[in-house]
Amino acid sequence: MAKIRFSMEADGIKEVEVSNQNRLAFENENKFLYPYLAQAQIGDKKHKFLLYATGLENSCSILKDYIELNYMFGFTLTMVKEFDSCVILTDNLKERKIDDATLEELKDTFLLNDSVTEEDEEEGDSKPNEKKFYQIETKITFTEGENEDERVQTFVVNTFNVDRAMMLITHYLKNKEEECEKQAKEKGHEFKKREIHTAIESAKPIPVGRFIPKEFSMAYME
Repeated sequence: MAKIRFSMEADGIKEVEVSNQNRLAFENENKFLYPYLAQAQIGDKKHKFLLYATGLENSCSILKDYIELNYMFGFTLTMVKEFDSCVILTDNLKERKIDDATLEELKDTFLLNDSVTEEDEEEGDSKPNEKKFYQIETKITFTEGENEDERVQTFVVNTFNVDRAMMLITHYLKNKEEECEKQAKEKGHEFKKREIHTAIESAKPIPVGRFIPKEFSMAYME
């Protein structure tokens, strides 16, 4: 009361509202980006998006801004929810086709489930130039000498088929290993590169129309 009275006399407070409501809960603050799945009705069509966001309110702000910049007509956000923990990759390579030599090289890097490949090839024959979003669960084995470390990681890859998705995943993992080596050397630490092998646990196309680039979402981090 003494602090309030002092502030009122100093013109710092004009009014005081008294309430019997005691709010004890508080919203947790998150500063990290997580995958979110969203749906919007734009004009007379429904569109599904994948994006990175720090929370529901943040994802709505990102989605509204992106739609306003990239679409026409009125829109309504109809669904936003946190997606499975995953790494989202997009196919930005210029070459559409993977040649036989590249595939032979990749066979030494990852193991491909034959049933998934055949199913994907059938889809590829019907619409060969259409990218899809594939949700791929992989088992990754890191080998350093006689030591092995296994982990399961889920990827969502926007590309033409599962073969190409695995190529992109392998490329991503190798780049991450090289980044770790570079950072270790900059700090004067020793770093031994590991051999990386990946195997598909499961793979399926998911009904998503567009991925909002992570760089777009990072502008909303503050």
